[in-house]
This record gives sequence, C-alpha cells and structure tokens, in this order.
Amino acid sequence: MLIKMGEMKFKDTLIWDLFICIYLFLLIYSPRLVTINTIHLLVVVAFMCGWLNLKNIIEVYNKTMLKSFSIFMFMIGVWMGCVTLFNNADPLRIYDVFVLSVEVPICISFIMACMLKESYSVDKLIKMLIWVSFLQSIIAVLMIVSPSFKEIVNNHYYQFWDVRYVGWSMYRMFGFSDNLLHTTPIVQAISIIFIIYMNMNIKNNKYLYLFIPTIVISIIVNARTPFFILTFCLLLYVILETNIFEKIKWVIGSGILLACMYIFVSSILIEYIPHDKLYFIDGVKQVISFMLMEKTEEGFFYDMSSAFIFPNSIGGFLFGDGIIIMQGHNGTFGVENSDIGYINNIWLAGFFYMIAVCVIYVKMIKSIAKININSQWLMWSILVFFIVGHFKGNLISFNDFTVYMLLLSSAEILNKNRIKKLCERTL
Repeated sequence: MLIKMGEMKFKDTLIWDLFICIYLFLLIYSPRLVTINTIHLLVVVAFMCGWLNLKNIIEVYNKTMLKSFSIFMFMIGVWMGCVTLFNNADPLRIYDVFVLSVEVPICISFIMACMLKESYSVDKLIKMLIWVSFLQSIIAVLMIVSPSFKEIVNNHYYQFWDVRYVGWSMYRMFGFSDNLLHTTPIVQAISIIFIIYMNMNIKNNKYLYLFIPTIVISIIVNARTPFFILTFCLLLYVILETNIFEKIKWVIGSGILLACMYIFVSSILIEYIPHDKLYFIDGVKQVISFMLMEKTEEGFFYDMSSAFIFPNSIGGFLFGDGIIIMQGHNGTFGVENSDIGYINNIWLAGFFYMIAVCVIYVKMIKSIAKININSQWLMWSILVFFIVGHFKGNLISFNDFTVYMLLLSSAEILNKNRIKKLCERTL
C-alpha cells in the first residue's frame, strides 16, 4: 500500500515538474506557436488554472519585485504614451510595455505560486531553468545535424519573420525562440553560470556539466558576444570565489575543459555548418583587434563611432522622439542606425528613461544576491551580461533575459516559504 502511494506521489510530482518546465520554456523563450504572441496563451492558461491557487498568486505578486516592477512599467507606459503622442510616433512600443507590466507578472506570479504549492526550493527552480536551457540547446543541435528538421522549424517561422530574419536563418537562427540572435544566447550562457553555481552549493549535480557542450553550441551558432562574456565571467569566478589552490586547479581544469569543448564544437561546426566556424573565428579576431585598439574591417566594432547617434534637439535627447533606430526599424537601412541598447533607449523615451529603466534592471539583478549567501558571483556575472548585452543590443523589452531576471528576483519567496513551513512543523 505504501509503495503504491509512493509511486502515485512520484508520478504526480513528475507530471507537475513537466508542466512547470514546459510553461517555463514557453514563458522564457516565447516561441511563436500561432499568429498571436505565446505570452497571450500563457496568460489564458494562468487564468484558467490560477483561480484554484489564487491566494499564493496574490502573495507572490505582493511580496516580490513583481508589484513594484508592474507599477514602474505602467508609469513608463504613460510616459512613453505622452512621448509617442507628442512626436506622432508608432504606438507599437506601448504594447511591449503592456506585456511587461501586466502579462509577464501574471504568468510569473502563476508559475511561482505553483512552485510554492509544491514547496519548491530556489535550487530546484534554478535546476529547472538549466533543464529548460538544455532542451533549447538540444533543439539547436538537432537543427544543426538535421537540415530537414531545421527546414520544418524555419518553414513554421517564415510566416512571422521579415526579410532580415529569413536571410539570417540561412546560417544562424538555430533553436525554437523569438530572440535567437541576441537574448536567447545570453540566457543560454547564463545557464552555464547556473550549472557552476549549482555545483558550488549543492552536491550530486556533477551530471549538469554534461549539458555544457550542447549549450555552448547553441550559443555560438546564434551569437558570439555571449560566449566572450561567459569566458570573462568564468575568470571572474576564479578571482572572486576561490582560494589560491582552487585557482590553480580551476585554471588547469578550465584550460583542459575549454580545449576539449573547442575540439568538440569545432568538429560539429566543420561537419555540418563550416561557415559558422568561420563566423565564430572572425568574431574572436574582431574582439582581439578591438582590445589591441586595431581597426577591424567588418562586424560590430567596425567604425563603431557611427553607432553613437543622438537626437538633434535637447528635448529629443532628454525626453525622446518615440522611435528606435536599430537596423531595419522605422524603415531605416544603413541610415542613422545603431544597435546599442542605451542609444535606442534615448531615442525612444529620452535620457531620463534610459537611466530609470537601467536602474530597475540593476535593482532586479542585485536582488539575486539574496537567493543564497554564495550567489554574489552569480549576481556580478548577470550584471556583466546586462551591461555588455545592452550595449550590443536592446535588453529592456519583453525577452528571455527580462523574464529570467523577474523569475530570479522573485525566487527569494521560495526560500521564505520553505522556512515558514519548516517552522510550522516544529511548533
């Protein structure tokens, strides 16, 4: 009888874990399933299932950063509406603010409430995030080794892509996500930071290291910058978290691991997508040339001074013109374009807006330090990803990175809930 009850509990837990993993995958990567954005479907699921767990949902919303983030983004939406109206600009940007201020907090409150109900720990949440990233990397590798599978995924996405993404899909866009060229590789890189973090704090997680090669592949084939940031963060770990003997062991171990990973990844790229190996190597050369203050012939660092474009008027600089100037937006190709997130923030809603949204993101990242006494390196690494990633492109929008930050900044409530239940048992 006890064995049968144990088996039933195990099956229920497995089904529950599977549901949460799928929901997290769809929430973080927001892969387009149908014409409407996936986040709208997840909100419907949250409303259909959430009424049974309404108390926990309200508790999560009120006792985490979600409430303050929603209020802040609502105020940003009002501000952006005024800027858009004054400049007769495209109101589509306000839709993004609505998703961030209303729909994303609803979905995160729902899924965190589900975790509260099952007494999840922060470590289990992070482990689930790692598994979700591993699933994304498996999809990427399958698309690399199976052109027919890549064709099926791309044919599904062609109805949602414009001409730029169709062109990029010929040699990049490996995975099932709406942000494969920028934020998805950043999130994949952060998941490797999570793997190291889990092995720093909890035993019996060595198997997670096996996920790293496929996750690295999913980073490299879509974007190069996150890989370079990841390398820097690993060096940061050696500096911040280890003693002298651990440093030596880490340097030797990391050198061997990186060499093995390079051989493995290179063999995959040479066999299936040799142009991506050249694309990655070119990126390494560009970074080295930039660090040596040598002029590059192409890429992000080529004539980078031309990317620092600001509005002509003081009013436009301080309060924005209601537009973004990333290549391909606003009908601009090759004329007044900049991919730099900070610059686009200024064009969209002004210098004060850029400062305000960067402060709220940094505040979210700093709250990660409350997860665990050993999570300082985790916090600093994600801060580096934000500072550099937002320079390379816009991170302040509805994307994988923002959802990750909101999930992690809300994770402290899981620890508080476990402590509360532990105290109740001892009374």
